[in-house]
Amino acid sequence: MKAISYYNISNCFAPGEAVSYAQLSDSCGLDIKPLKHLLRHAMTMRIFAEPTKDTVAHTAASKLMREPNCIAWLEQGTQDLWPSSVMVSKTIWIFKSR
Repeated sequence: MKAISYYNISNCFAPGEAVSYAQLSDSCGLDIKPLKHLLRHAMTMRIFAEPTKDTVAHTAASKLMREPNCIAWLEQGTQDLWPSSVMVSKTIWIFKSR
């Protein structure tokens, strides 16, 4: 989610069209190999779809990620809250192990 938000992948192509990984790589600025890996993982959560081999299309979830409020929520959650929440879990584990 952090990489999808950081590279703004949802806004790199319009809903209703399928684009190749190469086209998407050019428009979002991420190399094709990590882009494929990232998006295919997202597809397991029904974010984006691969309608034909080596093409990407939007799903309902990825269309929602184009909305300004959703973008703000994703950025807040992945860039600000997630790093600190991981540290909270680590801190609790350290104190419980004493």
